[in-house]
Amino acid sequence: MKDIVKTILISQFPIPYKKTGSWTTMYGYYIQQFNHKIDYIICNKEHGQNKTVEYQYLKEIGVLDKVKNKLVSGNRYSNYTNAINKIIKPDCKYIIQIIDNKGLVSPLHQFLSKKHKRENFCVQYFYHGFIFNFKTTNATPFFKSIDELFLLTERSRLEFSETYKLTDIVVKVLHNGVNSRLFKTVSSDKKLELRRNNNLNEELVFLWCSQDRPKKGLELALVAFGKVHAKNENTRLLLVGVNKNIEQSGVTVMGKVPNKDLAIYYQMSDVFLFTTMCEEGFGLVLAEALKCGCYCIASNLGGVPEVLNFGRYGVVLNEPYNVKQWVIAMQDAVDVLRIKHENPYIKNIPKELYNLEDWCNQMNVFIEQSKVCLIKASHKDASVKGC
Repeated sequence: MKDIVKTILISQFPIPYKKTGSWTTMYGYYIQQFNHKIDYIICNKEHGQNKTVEYQYLKEIGVLDKVKNKLVSGNRYSNYTNAINKIIKPDCKYIIQIIDNKGLVSPLHQFLSKKHKRENFCVQYFYHGFIFNFKTTNATPFFKSIDELFLLTERSRLEFSETYKLTDIVVKVLHNGVNSRLFKTVSSDKKLELRRNNNLNEELVFLWCSQDRPKKGLELALVAFGKVHAKNENTRLLLVGVNKNIEQSGVTVMGKVPNKDLAIYYQMSDVFLFTTMCEEGFGLVLAEALKCGCYCIASNLGGVPEVLNFGRYGVVLNEPYNVKQWVIAMQDAVDVLRIKHENPYIKNIPKELYNLEDWCNQMNVFIEQSKVCLIKASHKDASVKGC
């Protein structure tokens, strides 16, 4: 009998997802525009499902369910295990993908071990932070419950191996991907047209784009820009993702912008500021800015230096909490762009860098590799790990 291996994606959000998000955007593109290898998606119900996959919707949780989940040990994730149970067939093997849902991992492992043959499953965990932080949870049960771990950068993989020193877990790297049809450089004439449509004219434009949370460094960007703007009046800072009223000379608040319209703001800007104060796993907006030709200045935290190829694709600040460093880097950008009228780093950036199509292709490769491992492991009665 031929071995049958199916792939199940477990998502905390509907796929496709209407709101902006890094991995939800990538998976949405993957199943809508690509020859994907996902067979089932377990998620909350929402209109706009894709016809190329089979959905198993999570039960809507009411108040009584939430109380029961708190009181009954092991009941919190029964919604997921019940959905999985409706999919699983005894004559099939399964790859199960979990994305940034750490709490689900151990209950799922216990469920698969008790109710099914655990060796018939390959559990893949995709982590979009930089490094795991187990404060109260023991790391050992978590890592013993997964077969493959996917991280965003080689730097993150190195940090992981040095921190946990595990030899029996397969760790792979899958960079985030950007839709190159949307996020791309435009001609000088097109850039000028976009600027005029937004009353920017001849100003040198800085862009900050993120969620308005303290760890994203908005206050740092405002202080640094204030000092640069005092010496360079013909500059402007656009804030995307911010809804609050900010009265500061040279600053324009653009509010929240739909993902489909974000590229316009990168394309009409000159300098992108990535002032994150936390260890980002990747920084998708940074990759988007690169694709649109922005001169990028970024913190050196987490996986960010690798995204900028350690300074080859943009400026990486070694003291990201130091306002003076930002002011110097921003003033350097002003001076360079006014003399050369082009981003000096752009010649170093490969056209295919961080393409979403490459992400999709690599996802297919990883799924196929795991299918082969599952089949081999079952034939030699071995576990998936280390295959």
